[in-house]
Amino acid sequence: MSSDERPPIEAVPARAAAEPFERIRPTVHDRVAIAPQIWPARSEGGYPVEHPLVRKFWTPILGPGATADLLRLATAARRGRLLPRPVHLTLLAQHGLVVEHGAVVRVRTEIPTVPNHLEHLLPEFLRRELIAMRS
Repeated sequence: MSSDERPPIEAVPARAAAEPFERIRPTVHDRVAIAPQIWPARSEGGYPVEHPLVRKFWTPILGPGATADLLRLATAARRGRLLPRPVHLTLLAQHGLVVEHGAVVRVRTEIPTVPNHLEHLLPEFLRRELIAMRS
């Protein structure tokens, strides 16, 4: 898609901008704010969400945006803060890292190692490292 195929930009009143108008595409909409809660840790073990191994092994599976959303959710849950509903919330739920019940979103702060059925999504060098860690 070239830049000419995108919807036109319209001038709309700014919410709290210094300029009288900010430019927003008509397809943009606000995300609902959520207050994530901590989901109790599994007894199976794992790593704290901030551990480098979480980024190393889960980023190739989830993608960088979803991994960043996971970290933001965990931080907001620990601090008791609101957060715009993450774009990748559904993907995180599919992998069992968050659970969503209506307006309540619970996030794990202890992330399990990559399950066996997802190993094939890792690059070969990470797959070998993960297998070596398990032995």
